[in-house]
Amino acid sequence: MYSHQTGTDTPTMKTITDASTAVMDPPDVLTTSEVSRLLGVSPNTVTRWAREGRLPCRLTLGGHHRFERLVIEHIRETLNRAASDRAVS
Repeated sequence: MYSHQTGTDTPTMKTITDASTAVMDPPDVLTTSEVSRLLGVSPNTVTRWAREGRLPCRLTLGGHHRFERLVIEHIRETLNRAASDRAVS
């Protein structure tokens, strides 16, 4: 039986003490607001594009859109290339 006063039978918590084992990679999935910042559009535009099928996404159980980072970064590069090509022409 566990006693709060004595602290017996408490499970031990595992902590990471070595900073080199901590993962610093960005998440593979982005939220609507993160995508809007990356693409330079409003969150409402991102949601509309997702509903129209222009941006591939997944829906969470709560109905929120989640986007794959690699896909969004590819779209961002494509938009940047198209903008720079128009500026040169």
